[in-house]
Amino acid sequence: MFMKFAGGIIALSFVVATLSGCTAETKTLVVFQDAPVIVNDTNEKITSTRAGERLFFAGVLRNANSKNIGEVIGQLTTFDVIINKTAEVDRFRELAFNMSKGQILAFGTSQYIASKAPGFASESESGTAVIVGGTGEYVGVQGTVTSKQTKAGTYQHTFVFVD
Repeated sequence: MFMKFAGGIIALSFVVATLSGCTAETKTLVVFQDAPVIVNDTNEKITSTRAGERLFFAGVLRNANSKNIGEVIGQLTTFDVIINKTAEVDRFRELAFNMSKGQILAFGTSQYIASKAPGFASESESGTAVIVGGTGEYVGVQGTVTSKQTKAGTYQHTFVFVD
């Protein structure tokens, strides 16, 4: 009995020591997006956050030297919901970054108190999405992308890849 117990403690100690010794390496890629071309599938004027309203967009991607390196296309769906008696606006983002070295696909969400939600198409807060896959040089990538709108209406996308 003692031998089984001691063996279990040694095995558990090895697993804990191995996990605590793991440190993931990260790589960062920053790309810049021109102001997006926005299309709304339900109406031409985007003035509300109706349940299920969808917005499609595309924009040119550039590197730090302003060289065109591809485009981003995406879809944003908004929902009005009440959770725990609080009116919310929830948004689901689907993003595809098409670049010369391959594609990176990302999904993410945003939740806002309804009275404080930024404009659906005119303004946005920084949002982080999980990278769900890639093609070409990006096959097997894992990590996140954080998108931040600038005052000029363009975007900066910062990818953090985790090995």
